[in-house]
Amino acid sequence: MGSQTLASNPGKAHNRAYAVLVFLLLLSGANWFDGAIAAVDQLRHGQERVRLPLEFGFRMQIVSGITREAFQAGVRIGDTLLEFDGQPFTGLDVMRHSIRQARPGAVVPIRIRRAAGGEEATLAIRLAPEIAEPAGISVWFRTLAIQVLFPLFCLCLGFWVAAARPHDRNAWLLLAIMISLEFLTPTGDWGDPWLELTVFWRQLCGSTWAIWMMLFGVYFPERARLDRRFPWIKWLLIVLIAVPSAFTISFQAGKEFSFSSVAWLRPALFPLDTVARIASMCAIGIFFMLLGHKTGTASTPDARRRLRLLLLGAVAGFTPSFIISVISLFTGADFEYSVPVWSFYFAMGCLAIFPVTLAYVILVQRAMEVRMVIRQSAQYALARGALWLLRGLVLSIAIYIFLNVRQHEFHPLTEAALIGLAILLLIFRRRF
Repeated sequence: MGSQTLASNPGKAHNRAYAVLVFLLLLSGANWFDGAIAAVDQLRHGQERVRLPLEFGFRMQIVSGITREAFQAGVRIGDTLLEFDGQPFTGLDVMRHSIRQARPGAVVPIRIRRAAGGEEATLAIRLAPEIAEPAGISVWFRTLAIQVLFPLFCLCLGFWVAAARPHDRNAWLLLAIMISLEFLTPTGDWGDPWLELTVFWRQLCGSTWAIWMMLFGVYFPERARLDRRFPWIKWLLIVLIAVPSAFTISFQAGKEFSFSSVAWLRPALFPLDTVARIASMCAIGIFFMLLGHKTGTASTPDARRRLRLLLLGAVAGFTPSFIISVISLFTGADFEYSVPVWSFYFAMGCLAIFPVTLAYVILVQRAMEVRMVIRQSAQYALARGALWLLRGLVLSIAIYIFLNVRQHEFHPLTEAALIGLAILLLIFRRRF
């Protein structure tokens, strides 16, 4: 009887691991699908939909960000919004509900209390579309690359590794890192109660990314000596990130529907958020510090090779995006529009290096030297470069036809011919 119980335990653990994996797949997949639909819908119908004219942060009804149309109407940062479209502004859903039913050009009355003086004023905002002109091919590629394709790539990679190694702790940490990147996807418009759930999920993903990175640095490929001597360091940072993040996530989800329900959290949010940001930066720093330290102290040559590859992948993957982030911080432009197009695509391509490196160092039986990996990758790229260039060109032409055939008035036979040509190009691409 005892031997049968012991024999059955691995099977039960295996089933539990896959049950958790399926649950996470459904949850993260639904969230990604919601964000992908929102991103594509904004690109296709952004001229027909209204953007939110005001932004609100930790100070709830106090305006923290304004659009041009709100500024022209007389709203200033620091004003308190009392009513929006005739309804008391008790939560962000009041504004979202009104915006969903409005069209660009509509005039919405609002009532505010001035930050200077405290007098109340009634203003009228002429609502503007989400995008002023049809999205071009470059805008499509940039948006889909950041908000749709990269998160999808990370999810597929993470679940593949976890499914291949369901009992490997490092595989699950990799999956957590990949899932946490879902904060890049936009918030959809499914309405209640899904909106609150998606806001909660994205806030959870964004706030825990640093924790998973630090834990991966601690345990891959073997537990760090520093953690063996001072295990309390990682737990202290986890608490300093998790506790403030729990308050912030609760606040962000609650203010969607009722400011009064989360007003008690407001006094503590600013100091807690500061603590969480500092702790997150320390956690990321520990990740890189431990990788560098382990490369010289790993117990086996194979472990050292894995660590060197991972460190190289992290540096190569994050450095271009970090440089663009610094540029966008100083220029005030959005991340994807702060540098030339080629620089953006180069950074996105490099960003994919990190998750691929994570998967490689976990799954491969025996890691190669960094120089060997670079040499073989370069040889493969040169041998296949022309073929992939041709594939990319054919695929780009097909996508261009699909995206633009409905933006122009064509005869039905012409439309059918163009769509048929696009399909033939895609079939032709698969023969290479």
